[in-house]
Amino acid sequence: MSSACPPNTTSQILVDDTNPRIIYSDGWIEAGVVGSECDGTVHGSNSIPGATASFSFEGTGIEVYGTVPATNFTPTASFQMDNQVNSTFSFSGDNVVHYRTLYYTSPSLAAGNHTLSMTVTSNSSTKLYLDYFVYSPILSTSSTIPQSAASTTVTSTTSTGLAVGDSSSQSHPASQVGVVIGGISGGIVVGIALGILSMCILLRRSHKIQSLFHYKSENITQFTIDPYSNTASLATDAAFMAASSTGSNATTGGNLIIGTIMQTAPHQTVSFQRIQPEKI
Repeated sequence: MSSACPPNTTSQILVDDTNPRIIYSDGWIEAGVVGSECDGTVHGSNSIPGATASFSFEGTGIEVYGTVPATNFTPTASFQMDNQVNSTFSFSGDNVVHYRTLYYTSPSLAAGNHTLSMTVTSNSSTKLYLDYFVYSPILSTSSTIPQSAASTTVTSTTSTGLAVGDSSSQSHPASQVGVVIGGISGGIVVGIALGILSMCILLRRSHKIQSLFHYKSENITQFTIDPYSNTASLATDAAFMAASSTGSNATTGGNLIIGTIMQTAPHQTVSFQRIQPEKI
């Protein structure tokens, strides 16, 4: 197709004047100028008024282009779409050739089959040349979807021989959600149990510690011993023996005995305090 022809696109299809789909009446001649007219060809009315050309198509619109010869006259033509009201083309001649001139453009049409008829209405001294039609086809659903949007299924086999794309080798989303929820719930239960166990151990240790220091005191018995008597020596020895058994305290029969010895010349004061553990 020559450079004088507009390109075909998905929204516009060109039909040159030599296409057999165009039906001509008598009175048309073939002519053309290479490089100026589409494919270098046109059909001229040969100065015969009433010459017709019709074209049927499936689409939503159409345009008609042609060549107006150099003339001082006014070439005219009428166009009828699907037996509707005619549309008239008229051009004032200026002795200059006008290539690829727009003769007619249709209104927006309902998608479907249509027929356009062209009739030359000029007098016998004026010619019109038909060059090509351009119509808008009906766009199918597949042509409006980009190729990148088309879905493609790719399957590959694993070591078990099952296809990755096979539904039998995949877990259902609901099952996976159940596994996740079960794991979370189990972790929460274990955490709560460990927390309760830790609290029980801490409380038990606290109870033991409190029981060691929670004693009920009895009256303190103080007495004075003559430091030079045998009684003083025995009492002093007993107090230190009791203290040495636990550091500074001594226990007997479940009782805690605390003893102190104070030296005030010429006497020693020995004090003992017996404490019984209090039940909690």
